[in-house]
Amino acid sequence: MRHNFRTLQKHVGSDITICAVVKCNAYGHGVEECAPVLEQAGAKWFGVTSTDEGIVLRESGITGRILVMCGLYPGEEEEALRHSLTPSVFRLEQAQALAYAVSRMGLDHPAAIHLKIDTGMARLGIPLSEVDSFAEALKGLPQIQLEGVFSHLASSEVLDDPDTAHRSSATRERCKLSLPMDSIRRSGIWRTAEGCWRDRIRGTTSCVPDWRCTDTTTSGTTWMVRA
Repeated sequence: MRHNFRTLQKHVGSDITICAVVKCNAYGHGVEECAPVLEQAGAKWFGVTSTDEGIVLRESGITGRILVMCGLYPGEEEEALRHSLTPSVFRLEQAQALAYAVSRMGLDHPAAIHLKIDTGMARLGIPLSEVDSFAEALKGLPQIQLEGVFSHLASSEVLDDPDTAHRSSATRERCKLSLPMDSIRRSGIWRTAEGCWRDRIRGTTSCVPDWRCTDTTTSGTTWMVRA
């Protein structure tokens, strides 16, 4: 895992942050064993599916940032905040529920969120056409800080697919116009066209201890994060 993580870091450059995805018990390899190794190797962000998975990381001693990629179930907001988890959001109601939790708990700082946008994968994500209205509503939630925006590009593993570059560019431009972010940047998985990178990528195969990374082309989730 150390080799894989460092190979990926070398490939993308030292100014790119790798988000190590360790969801589903690190893909069955044991998150309590894998995550500390990745943190020691330099991982500053971790991706999980649920609040429960994020809590397991905290209880394992992980101190880095933890993104709950599939968002929070209603009622999990306070638990997520207590464990310093960063939720993804794809409905305004989720941001509102988190804002109410911040107020109930009397926190003196806003809660960070990452907004997921649907750019054609047709899974989780707010439609790009609704970004403007979401941004306007977010102005009324001072308890929330929009820290990042991300999407799962439908065919990013096809490195010469013009649609991937088009969707990535269109999403960045819409976000620049609509969202309260200073700059828009990029993250992906292990096989994505280099032109889509910004300041973070999502590392998945780096979590597999019995697979040695030699291929340094990179696939699927596009990210834009606050500078």
